[in-house]
Amino acid sequence: MFRKPPATGRPANRPTRRAAVAATLLVLGAISGCSTQSSAPTVPPPVEVASFAGLVRLPDGRKIFAECSGTGTPTVVMVPGSRSWHAVWDSVEDPTTGQLTASEASVFGRVATVTRVCAYDRPGTSPADGSPRSTLVTQPTTAQQGADDLQAWLTAAKIPGPYVFVAHSWGGMLTSMYAGSHGEQVSGLVFVDSATPNLQDALTPEQWSTFTGGLAPLVDGSNAEVPDYPASMDAVRAAAEELPTVPTVVITSDQQFAFGAGGVETWPAWVQAQADFAAQHNARHITETHSSHMIPLTQPQLVADAVIEVVAEARG
Repeated sequence: MFRKPPATGRPANRPTRRAAVAATLLVLGAISGCSTQSSAPTVPPPVEVASFAGLVRLPDGRKIFAECSGTGTPTVVMVPGSRSWHAVWDSVEDPTTGQLTASEASVFGRVATVTRVCAYDRPGTSPADGSPRSTLVTQPTTAQQGADDLQAWLTAAKIPGPYVFVAHSWGGMLTSMYAGSHGEQVSGLVFVDSATPNLQDALTPEQWSTFTGGLAPLVDGSNAEVPDYPASMDAVRAAAEELPTVPTVVITSDQQFAFGAGGVETWPAWVQAQADFAAQHNARHITETHSSHMIPLTQPQLVADAVIEVVAEARG
């Protein structure tokens, strides 16, 4: 079940409500694609939420859970936030009950109608039943470790680049790290209310200390993911200087939330960091989202439309 995060949780929180994700669409096995046929050639064929879902073995023996669907290039790779997993991309939320259900109306499902799309679970994330699928690792983990795992599973799964990366919250730090080091493998970027290397500058020293000081208590022996912002910030800042010149979109929440640097009064600093990041990288900045932090769940069409636009630009 999804567990509701505390009001002062880290950015890139898990999905906000308890919910079950439809497991019938997940098929373990070797990586392969599948397609369906339409009775009328003018009607696009239906797209399964996951035409592949299973464990990918890394060279070091660890396993990463991933799912892929759709056909076409470039492949869109969806990077979740901290303690979040593939369901933030492939599910929709019932606004009344908060229940999450795997759906073709999700960001993942919508993008799969135009190109190949893949999502994955980092170590330390927990799916709906509370049992992590990906091999656990010692926490906390840095953005560099996350970027290395991202590269490892893409290679092990034989998913060819270049990629359009779509990143939420802490996933933005990993994506900046990866993209700054592997620019030739990147054809587009979409940052969805992502943490950025600009965050430290946007916060006061006291707020930054509060933010980073709240991370250590989350290392509780369970190996649930804890992002190591202090050890990552300088490296991500340097990597961001090398981001490739590709179609880029930044999507920012317009409803305040507390992300761990204090109360909701610190939210303007989060927004400012996003604006600075968008300006630095000549990104289209979407600020009218009618959403707090979990934009992929609350506004899946808005996110999908931005991704599909970047895919079209990347195709030229």
